[in-house]
Amino acid sequence: MDKLPPSQDLVEHAKKLSRYVRGLIDSGACPPDSVQLGSPITQSAMRDALVVDAGDEKTFLQKLRKLRQFTMLSIISRDLGQLADLGEVVTTVTQLAEQTLAAALDFYQTALREAYGDPRNGAGERQLLHIVAMGKLGGRELNVSSDIDLIFVYPEEGETDGKRRIDNHDYFTRLARKIIGALAAFTEDGFVFRVDTRLRPYGDSGPLVVSFDMLEEYFYTQGREWERYAWVKARSLTGDQGEALLEIASPFVYRRHLDFSALDSLRNLHEQIAIEVRRRESGDDIKLGPGGIREIEFVIQVFQLIRGGKEQALRERSTLGALDQLEFRGLLGKQAAGELRDAYVFLRNLEHRIQYLDDQQTQKLPKSAADRQLIAEAMLFARWEELATALGRHRVNVQKQFDAIFAESQQTTPTPCADIWRRTISDTEAVSQLDSLGFSDPQATLERLVRYRESSRFTRMAASGQARLERLLPEMIQAAASENRPDATFDRMLGIIESIGRRESYLGCAARLGQPMGRGIPCTPAGTARRTDCAADTEPAGLGTVTGRVACRDGSQRREPGTANGPAAQFQACTNLPPARTRPGR
Repeated sequence: MDKLPPSQDLVEHAKKLSRYVRGLIDSGACPPDSVQLGSPITQSAMRDALVVDAGDEKTFLQKLRKLRQFTMLSIISRDLGQLADLGEVVTTVTQLAEQTLAAALDFYQTALREAYGDPRNGAGERQLLHIVAMGKLGGRELNVSSDIDLIFVYPEEGETDGKRRIDNHDYFTRLARKIIGALAAFTEDGFVFRVDTRLRPYGDSGPLVVSFDMLEEYFYTQGREWERYAWVKARSLTGDQGEALLEIASPFVYRRHLDFSALDSLRNLHEQIAIEVRRRESGDDIKLGPGGIREIEFVIQVFQLIRGGKEQALRERSTLGALDQLEFRGLLGKQAAGELRDAYVFLRNLEHRIQYLDDQQTQKLPKSAADRQLIAEAMLFARWEELATALGRHRVNVQKQFDAIFAESQQTTPTPCADIWRRTISDTEAVSQLDSLGFSDPQATLERLVRYRESSRFTRMAASGQARLERLLPEMIQAAASENRPDATFDRMLGIIESIGRRESYLGCAARLGQPMGRGIPCTPAGTARRTDCAADTEPAGLGTVTGRVACRDGSQRREPGTANGPAAQFQACTNLPPARTRPGR
């Protein structure tokens, strides 16, 4: 299809492929000749469109919604007319969210100031609301019918300085509710953005706004693994202490060492999503279904969580920007990165065309033949079958990369030493087995193992940590047996486990010993990934190993220079990690 000129023909073409555009035009809400389609709508134009007199809330709400309508008409017409790429679409929608949020903040801040004054801390300093963008808004990659995930935070407690004084928490709660209503409420002109605040501390059961101290306390005492994933994209849109706010979140999100616990966490989250997709029979969901957008995001963000503590360049918020960093640093091969990039752009464009139909927040392929043909034409395919073939190819490529990283170990039978650790055989049999493995004092080794299993260090450990050790301890016995002095080696290895056992992320690192998840990515014992002349572009790419082994282009393996020999030494190197961060005083 040839490019269409920036004229009324663009709108007519969009009307054909989008019932939402047809409704905007036919209802008179957006006359076609009132929209300039020769270039994207600028942020300054958005700001100018939202100027209203103070106190005129009705006009302000109407202008917010009219701006969305004209912005959507411009985006859809330019995109379907091949004048805009994915980057322009997501950037424009993100800017729309940012400008409408900023305008709502200014409007209602002015109104509340007349009633209560400005919020102050104990030192008399003015306090500002910090609106934290999460998800795709945080990554500046918002889709055309997306909701926006927000968290509202303020720096310090105190009270307002007006004639009628209220405490800061009350003030900011009122302000946040006004902002949410301004964007999310349905009026005769529609809405601006659906607003989701469930990512805040304690979710729906928690307060709508929290102070910096409250947020930090939550991270240290209640923060859950999936929340680390959510905060990777966090970005402060307003306020004067955005950097300080993100510094509070950074130690929670990123660890100072290789954090393999993130791998299991994201795998478990993906499994929960997959179960829900199957329950709802949503295999046609291009976001949550197999080989969908979410799997691409998981592949990228597991690298970010595992290595972002040591390599700050990996803390890039946008999906494609982070993917570029992974390829540049050799953490994903060129072919793997290329396939994921192509699939992501294809799936996001397809997602938008599904949403263009009726301005609905959905990622499901339509069921009707007529709608499928509209989607195919919008994606520049002559027939639906051609689109389906291309979609299937991209989803297979995504699944290949996802499985290379997240698939469980291929080992299906327990290690021979599992019965020793689990005490499922008699002590006599256990001693005999240890003796056959080469332990010089198998009775003492068994007693050492039993003491640890019955100690409070193990019995009071979280169930997830115990599950890791159920896999790790038998492998340790086997690894020690391959050394010259198995008794002393195992004693030292178990000593390390005793010292790090309460830190599950450390156990996750140790559990990855000798379990390569893919090829081609070297990792020194200290955990610093680096490109070498042997780093292959073979597929599928993976996270590499913590053993110092490198997969070469010829399929062989070599050990990185400087890595220690033997499983025990590798284990020692893997667990040679910095102490856990303690919460600083404020």
